[in-house]
Formats: sequence, structure tokens, C-alpha cells
Amino acid sequence: MSTALFYLVQTPEVSMTWIGGPLKPAGDGHVWLTSPSGRPVLKVPAAAVTGSSMEEIAKRVMADRQAAKAKYN
Repeated sequence: MSTALFYLVQTPEVSMTWIGGPLKPAGDGHVWLTSPSGRPVLKVPAAAVTGSSMEEIAKRVMADRQAAKAKYN
């Protein structure tokens, strides 16, 4: 069983958290986001990917939830 890795992916079109396997080079400044087993899933610009941790992701999720809650209260 492989250990999941955490990434923050931010492009002008999308911002998301990716939980998967190691990044794989895809050529011309891109990388593949992979499944936990290492299967390539999504090709993204390498500059858009930042390593993260479970704790950082939890903080971002809570901050997003609090912001959304404040917006509608």
C-alpha cells in the first residue's frame, strides 16, 4: 500500500486539493497528478502545484467553511 501525498493545485481556472501519489514529469513544464497507485490522472502546469500536508489542507477547508458561513449569516 502506498502513502498518499497532498498537493495544492492553483491555476487561473481552478484551485483544488489533490490527494494522490507522486508527481510524474509530463514534459513542457507540466506534471501528471497521479492516483495513490501512481497511475497518471490529470496533467497540470508544474508551477501550479505546491506540496502540502494533511494539516494544511484541514486548515484551508476550515477557513473556506468559516468564510462561506460568514457570507450567509
